[in-house]
Amino acid sequence: MNEVTYAWCFSHGRLHRFDGDPWCTATWTPLDGGSETEALADKQARYGDAQFLHQLPDEQHLDLITNRDPEQKP
Repeated sequence: MNEVTYAWCFSHGRLHRFDGDPWCTATWTPLDGGSETEALADKQARYGDAQFLHQLPDEQHLDLITNRDPEQKP
């Protein structure tokens, strides 16, 4: 059974669910939680209502694009 990873994609503006290797090559960040509900709660706690990168404060925006998870594809 593949491990499920939930991630918020700031390029697509929506939640992604990865069953195994991540398939999205855009700007996303992994979220904590074992369910969609828990992942969305984590996203809200960390990033508020921001759906896309330009809606984040400059510091968070820069952090997401410069400190990408090494497992993410460029």
